[in-house]
Amino acid sequence: MPSALPPDAAERCHLDSNATTAYQTCIAFEQHVTTTTTAGELELVYARILGYLIIYAPSLPARHEVVKVIQSCERDFEALSELGECFFDYFIRPFKAFKGRTPLGSSHSSRDSLYKNSEELLLAKIREPPKHFVDAKHQALARDGYRCPVTGLYDARAKSMPHITMEDLLSAGGAVYTGCAHIAPDLTYLLNRAVKSHEDSEKDYSAAVLAVLRQFGYDIDNLNGEKVHSLCNVITMEANVHDYFDRLGLWFEPTATPNSYKIRTADPLSLYIYLSGIDQITFTTPDPIKLPLPSPSLLALHAACAQVASLSGANEYIDRIHEEMEEMGVLKDDGTSFDVLRHALMTRLGIQKYD
Repeated sequence: MPSALPPDAAERCHLDSNATTAYQTCIAFEQHVTTTTTAGELELVYARILGYLIIYAPSLPARHEVVKVIQSCERDFEALSELGECFFDYFIRPFKAFKGRTPLGSSHSSRDSLYKNSEELLLAKIREPPKHFVDAKHQALARDGYRCPVTGLYDARAKSMPHITMEDLLSAGGAVYTGCAHIAPDLTYLLNRAVKSHEDSEKDYSAAVLAVLRQFGYDIDNLNGEKVHSLCNVITMEANVHDYFDRLGLWFEPTATPNSYKIRTADPLSLYIYLSGIDQITFTTPDPIKLPLPSPSLLALHAACAQVASLSGANEYIDRIHEEMEEMGVLKDDGTSFDVLRHALMTRLGIQKYD
């Protein structure tokens, strides 16, 4: 749920002097917005995005980069608003999707027949990392044991796998349709915008956002184009879990044990029927070389984005605008549809769809 920036964050998060100063700037910006009658709803969201980015930065270098770009605004609230808007458009929007990716159906293509063989045969046939979404789905299934690692439920295709028994399926709660969730999106659009703004000497914070995301663990060179389907960036998920993960309502918090995470949700009632009694997840693989595990740095990036989006109000705002977009047949000519139109355009530009 949206929440004001906590005044005690500097002490609670052990911020250094520079980070404390930058955080106090965010609080001053937030207070300015709440006391200015002309400020819009998004201004408050922008202020909180910047503050929560400091709090939830996944590492000290990441926090330092956030602090650096906030301080570059020199307490200019208009500049801070533009910076917050840039993070909203090029960080939160692309990470937040509204529809789970295509679940694995029951088609019988030549590719599908490959994955009906034993796990050992499948591993033997894998020659290179996946270059297409369908390959990523199949290889992620093999790595994840033909089940959703979050719920433990088996994928429907597990019924045709000789090493998975009916007893296994029943003890896990049965078989369901799963999808292949991408942890991070393809942000090529952000990279292109950053390059263009630099070449044109425009005042644009896209390059600053890109620098922050690099420190947050996003390697755009290894995730652009077809590389976004790398196994380090995908997880098999039950359809409802997948949807919540895409919407930034679900994230994973690292524990002291490698590849083990606590399951966190924005709403305690979210996925209760699926997650009741489940509070931790451990990723495993039968072959770390051919079937690498999800990247801890990308999971940390997704977790940071989810928490910032939830607490800043960005999640709530985008959900509402998206619902209005779906319900609105024709744009109004009085200007009240501007946010809906902008959301539609930014969604198409910033989010890579996978088929």
